[in-house]
Amino acid sequence: MADIVRFAIVTPTLDAGALLRQTVESVLACLGPEDRYTIVDGGSVDGSVDEILPLLPPNASVIRDRNGGMYDAIALGFERTPGDLMGWINASDLLLAGSLDTVRRAFRETGADLVHFDDLFIDERGQVLQRTVGTVDRPQEAMRLVGWTPLQDGCFWTRELYERCGGIDPRWRLAGDFDFFLRAFHRGRTAYVPGVVSAFRRHPNQLSRRHRLDYERENRQVRERFASENPQARSSLLALWRRRLELSLRARTGRNRRRTPLIGSHWQSVAASIE
Repeated sequence: MADIVRFAIVTPTLDAGALLRQTVESVLACLGPEDRYTIVDGGSVDGSVDEILPLLPPNASVIRDRNGGMYDAIALGFERTPGDLMGWINASDLLLAGSLDTVRRAFRETGADLVHFDDLFIDERGQVLQRTVGTVDRPQEAMRLVGWTPLQDGCFWTRELYERCGGIDPRWRLAGDFDFFLRAFHRGRTAYVPGVVSAFRRHPNQLSRRHRLDYERENRQVRERFASENPQARSSLLALWRRRLELSLRARTGRNRRRTPLIGSHWQSVAASIE
C-alpha cells in the first residue's frame, strides 16, 4: 500500500446550484498533485457547472453526460479517472481538510481493500448536527439481511477491489451505492476507522429523502439478487429478526450517533481525523 499515491475522486451533479461549488472547493483543497478529480454533469441548466470551471486545476475536469442516471455518471467518472484509491462525493457533500491524506494513512495502517469512517451530518448552513457512526456489528450480515449500508461519503477503496467486484452497476436508480458496497464488503478486506473525513449535508432535494420508499424497494431487490447469486451467504429467519431488532434498538437509543463537541461548529473548522 505504500506505493499507492493517487486518488480518483468523482462527483456526479445535476443542477446542484451553489452547493456544487462548495463541494468542488472542498475536494480541490485536499487533492495532491498526483490525484485526479472528475465532475460528471448530467445536463445541468442552472449555471452551476459553468461557475466552477474557472476553479479547476489541470488535475480536475468536467465530463458532460446526458445519457444516463446518477450511477451511470459515477461509473463513467471512474472509467475516465486514473487512480489507485477511489471514492465519490456527491454534489452537496464535502471533504474535510486533510481528508485524503488521512485516508491514505488509514490504508497504510490497515492494509485493507476498503476503509470506511464516521461522518458529520450538517445542515443547509454547514453547521454540524451530529456525528454519525459508520459501522455496525457484523456489517456483512447486516447488509444482507436488513440493507444496512456504510456512509457513502466516508468510504474509499482500491481500484483493484472495484474491478474485482465489477464496479458500479448503472442500472440502479437509487440503491447503486448499496449494491456496490454489498459486493465489496463480501469480496474484499474492509476496515472501519473511527475517524471523520467527510460531511453529509441535509437539504430538501436529496433523493434519499424524496424517494425513501422507492429506495427501500430497490435495496430489497439488490439483496434478493445477491442472495440468488450467493446462496452460501444466506442466513436464517431467526438471524433476520435478530438483526432487525438490533438495528431498531440502535437507532432508537441513539447508538448510531457518537458524542462530539463539534455540534454547532461549522464544517470548515473541522479537520479530518483518524479517530
